[in-house]
Amino acid sequence: MVFGEANAILAGDALLNEAFTVLLSNYAVKSTEGARAALRISEAAGREGMILGQVFDLENEKKKASLSELVSCHNRKTGELIAASLTGPAVFYGASADEIEKIHTFGIRLGLAFQIQDDILDRTSTKEVLGKSTGKDEKSGKSTYVELFGIERSREMAREVTAECLEILESIDRDTKELSDVTEQLMKRTY
Repeated sequence: MVFGEANAILAGDALLNEAFTVLLSNYAVKSTEGARAALRISEAAGREGMILGQVFDLENEKKKASLSELVSCHNRKTGELIAASLTGPAVFYGASADEIEKIHTFGIRLGLAFQIQDDILDRTSTKEVLGKSTGKDEKSGKSTYVELFGIERSREMAREVTAECLEILESIDRDTKELSDVTEQLMKRTY
């Protein structure tokens, strides 16, 4: 890291707060849907979402987590944020309750696929390609899909979860091609 871990954490805090500033000043004050969208994002980032996921992540260092603990951690740490970034706009633009539920499930599953792929890349990539140090999870004793299942089974799991994501998108009666493309690209990512 160029500016150090402390500054990276502060930058993350600043960006999260900036997101709420933009949401509240541009959308939440103008409509009920905007306020509901902002609330979804706030909850996903808050104590029951990303923050709780990060707590689980820290608790799982130096301890072998079960699959259900790992899934719960990743659903909160990554899945809820991805889901909120998709359901927030869906709420704002008047999607049906059924569509919002499907989009939420898609976001949760996409977050899981992303995390599994991230675990694989942490073991198989290089700092130059990934843009961050590799092997950190193993060194810190963090539970990962690769630690629990090995690289090949983790790759299969990532493909399976990605296929679920694509099936969910196909069940939504709207144009989801861009989301499908992004989903497929996440599986192919090398960084």
